[in-house]
Amino acid sequence: MDVTSFKQLIEDGQDALTNLRNLTLNDGPPAMTTTVDDASMLRTYTASLERKLLELLQEKERDAAVCKASAECTFAKNNAGRVLVAIFDHVMSAKVEALKTWWETGSIQTRSGPGHWRLDPRTLRDKRGYNLLHVTVDRNLAKESAKVAQIELLVNTMGFDVNSTDLVESPPFDYIIRR
Repeated sequence: MDVTSFKQLIEDGQDALTNLRNLTLNDGPPAMTTTVDDASMLRTYTASLERKLLELLQEKERDAAVCKASAECTFAKNNAGRVLVAIFDHVMSAKVEALKTWWETGSIQTRSGPGHWRLDPRTLRDKRGYNLLHVTVDRNLAKESAKVAQIELLVNTMGFDVNSTDLVESPPFDYIIRR
């Protein structure tokens, strides 16, 4: 190595050392900044988590309401118990006229005489968590026309939701599909 190249190498090293001494924090690479895309993506993700949490809470509340209604019907005593048993008996045997009379008057024939109790039939659940529409659809009847008439009464007159679910999240007409 000759003297001139050695001198050049020393000068380059001194220049590099001078540059290092003059560096400040502002001379470094640009700091990471949050872009608009990152912020909007975070807001979108947070909103989706909030929606999912709300859905889970609503599902839990709905399940609790179904279980409560099922327990109330299962353990009802005295007149309430007689009326509830009569309502489910009439549904299971497709006594459409008796159900229609009960809907209009609030009075129903029980095993121990007439019973009177007006309530919202859409809230009734049996021990399986079935509402009256589930019971109707699940029941095998010799006369399918009676089943159709009863479904029409429940849906069109009493206002049952055909998408209502039982304890295992099955809508009433899923039973027909599974058979």
